Amino acid sequence: MSKEDLDDILFEVKNARKTLLEFISKEDYTQEQRQYLVTSIESLLALEEEIVNIKTGSAESRKTLKIQFSNLHGSFLSNFMMFEIFYERGS
Repeated sequence: MSKEDLDDILFEVKNARKTLLEFISKEDYTQEQRQYLVTSIESLLALEEEIVNIKTGSAESRKTLKIQFSNLHGSFLSNFMMFEIFYERGS
């Protein structure tokens, strides 16, 4: 994966976070729904940080880089699941 790929991913993650921030400001949610949104936004911020760390860091080995990408993948899945829960409970 190139730095350009990571830039694209970071761009999309930031856009997703901005969208969730817009949701919070435009809608009237229950306390539980609002908490899911806040947790999702916090998770996306952590994901942004992970991406930046991979981009700017110098992995000591291919194994380390592979682990970082695996962790990044897990974070993506976790964020998606959190949003899915929010969506299901809001319906």
